[in-house]
Amino acid sequence: MPAGDRVCERRKAAALARHYRDQEGLSIAETARRLGRAEATVKAYLHDPTGGKPVHRSKRCRHS
Repeated sequence: MPAGDRVCERRKAAALARHYRDQEGLSIAETARRLGRAEATVKAYLHDPTGGKPVHRSKRCRHS
């Protein structure tokens, strides 16, 4: 799958997650079930809809 398609798909899923949370009042768990995604994925969609924010890694997890 080309990168552009993945970004588009993520944005659509993020928009649905926001709709389910804001308009329907669903929990993260309920939203995850509706989208067929893990709860952590839905949290990531709500925090970073485009996937463009840098990921923070602790120093001990970095590979040299």
